[in-house]
Amino acid sequence: MKNFNLKDHINVSRTQSSTVEVPSQLMSLVSMFKKNDKPWAIKNSASQYMYANDAYLSMLNLTHKFNIEGRSDGEIPHSTAEFALYFQQHDRKVQELKRSLSSLDIHPYGSQQIIQPYLCEKFPYDDGEDVKIIVHANKYHFFSDMFFINRKLPHSLVFSPPENLFTRSELDVLFLAVRRMKAKEIGRVLSRSHRTVENKLRAIYRKTGIHFLGQLIEFCQTKGFDRYVPPRFLRPCSLLLDCDDTT
Repeated sequence: MKNFNLKDHINVSRTQSSTVEVPSQLMSLVSMFKKNDKPWAIKNSASQYMYANDAYLSMLNLTHKFNIEGRSDGEIPHSTAEFALYFQQHDRKVQELKRSLSSLDIHPYGSQQIIQPYLCEKFPYDDGEDVKIIVHANKYHFFSDMFFINRKLPHSLVFSPPENLFTRSELDVLFLAVRRMKAKEIGRVLSRSHRTVENKLRAIYRKTGIHFLGQLIEFCQTKGFDRYVPPRFLRPCSLLLDCDDTT
């Protein structure tokens, strides 16, 4: 039997079993995960949770006393339950291909339930009875622009503003303005009147000391605001990455 190794991503074979009891071989990992501030979890071959550390529960806005053992993704009181089928497909692919696979999961996470991206990597672990799934999630700070409004966005995007210069509503307007959208177009996207949008734009220009759109775009490129995506433009989704059938 092979020992689990995160660095080497040990290949394992698939067998049959469905128990929520954490096997003794995994208790050393459980001890390590308990001390880790990143989300970690263990699932059995039936995609039922066997263990999740406090960081994982916090990510799903669950109390540390919540009993996740024996539950599937669809049985957890969180909006991600609607995507349980995708999470289980991820589990099956990991078992089938006998290697780790990652997914990009964009959902309302944390106590404030803010839509934000997490990179979820799953590793296979053969304990001699069947293949368990080790789950690791990490907040993702940038990725390709393929999910957004047009193809003119920068390749790498960030989800925290580079400076605390603008209000949240001003950042929403700025995101669209630097993509050369007119005030009426911005208003339609944000469900605001064009006068409200124009007031936001005046505030943005006043704070930057800039008077023209071309200068504003250059300012955003210099400061990094052109790479920032406000939370309202993210949509809940789960996308399996690198899911070809080759190992």
